[in-house]
Amino acid sequence: MATLYPCMRGKFGTTEFFITTMKAGDLIKDVKSADQIPETKDLTIEEQLQRELRWDRIKSEIAPYLINDKDRFFNSLIVDIYNDTGVEFEPLASNFKANNKLYESAASPFGFLILHGGERMFALDGQHRLKALQVAITGRDNTDTLVEEGYDSSITKEDVAVIFIKHESTQKIRKIFNKINKYAKPTSKGDNIITSEDDPFAIIARTMIGSDSVFKENQVNWRSNTLSKTNKHFTTIGTLYECSEILLRKTLLSKNNVPEDIKVYYDKVSGVWENLIRKFDPFVELMNSTEINKLRESFLIGKPVGQMALIEAIQICKEHGIEDMDDLISKLNKINWSSKADIWQEVMYEKNGRIKANRTSRKLAAKLAAYMVSVEFTDEEKATLLNDYRNIKGNDQLLLPDPVH
Repeated sequence: MATLYPCMRGKFGTTEFFITTMKAGDLIKDVKSADQIPETKDLTIEEQLQRELRWDRIKSEIAPYLINDKDRFFNSLIVDIYNDTGVEFEPLASNFKANNKLYESAASPFGFLILHGGERMFALDGQHRLKALQVAITGRDNTDTLVEEGYDSSITKEDVAVIFIKHESTQKIRKIFNKINKYAKPTSKGDNIITSEDDPFAIIARTMIGSDSVFKENQVNWRSNTLSKTNKHFTTIGTLYECSEILLRKTLLSKNNVPEDIKVYYDKVSGVWENLIRKFDPFVELMNSTEINKLRESFLIGKPVGQMALIEAIQICKEHGIEDMDDLISKLNKINWSSKADIWQEVMYEKNGRIKANRTSRKLAAKLAAYMVSVEFTDEEKATLLNDYRNIKGNDQLLLPDPVH
């Protein structure tokens, strides 16, 4: 049975294309993903990686967005009509005559794309969105396993923008597929935090920046997740984001769902930062320095990873029943946070002085700080901490640092 799609025809380079819409239900039924394109045996390693579907991302991020956000929207899918014999374009002008020649000229790209049935169609760009629609509409993944109980079959009737391309040759389609994926540049972490409206951690992080917030705009680098030696920001928006995750990890917050009482969570996070920048001596010194970029090198907690280690330590304290922030900060002030302090060598700094930015080092530093402010670890926790400390230091006779008083 033939299908008629109202569309606009265009040409870019040597490629003719047709812009239209398909109902989401028809899209998931009729269009296949790139991993099902014939002649896959000839694909390069790079091309095979590009067509590999990431079902974890589909199920945890894109499908929930489609189901839960009524303002859902995404850009056009590019679809290859593989066996395009019989595909026709009928110009609107053949059935439309206007008295105004200007209208006739402007209408010339518009018309109807006629598919006579039996076409095989593949998503050159948008295969993750295609499969996310499948999960959102049916609740089932590629193995027909129910993975989303809250699926919404009404999405079937919604319109999805599609760009059709005729399959002139496998070589040409492979080239288009390769370039689309190769030159696609994902948005930066900072951009995502600034623009996200469905990630509560992103909303909390950016809400902490502003004239009446915890940090002024010139104190936070939102363009990058690192602070160079010449950078005069105090922290990064990525650091604020990750610290929000750390401080709220015992809650039920999801990255894809903003609760109505988000201010309650914001107050928990901002309260910790407000206390630190007013009472934690290294932060006070950094915030009041006119040469913060130079002073930053003197402190472990002048670096984003060091700040995350500090917040991790505070959360460990909270999880062990320490809630008095004034007393906790008083003890944290007694720890030697100097980048030259022996305790942080090998733990957070390489022998050449380069800071370690990995999560393992950060968590070890946090546990050491928590231990020094008198967190009551179990015997097993202390034994593990001592073993990790000795291993990273390369000294099996080493003892844990003394608690502060």
